[in-house]
Amino acid sequence: MAPLDRVDVCWCEVNEMDRAVRSYRDVLGLSVGYSSSHWTTMVLGDTTLGLHLGSSTERAGGYVICFQTADADELRSRLESAGAHV
Repeated sequence: MAPLDRVDVCWCEVNEMDRAVRSYRDVLGLSVGYSSSHWTTMVLGDTTLGLHLGSSTERAGGYVICFQTADADELRSRLESAGAHV
């Protein structure tokens, strides 16, 4: 069984980048790793928290979680065997 080693990246869409950065930095105490007008990374231990500016026509919110594994082929096989579309 291919284990999941860790959460590598977790990211979400935000409506207002400056406001989101202030919240994660000033309220939660995370450090900014990289910052631009459309993408900012926050440092959370070994995990990167990404903030992506959504378009004005899209509803921001929700998270995408990316896992790290040592054997991606074996994990893909397990997921497909379980009925996942990979």
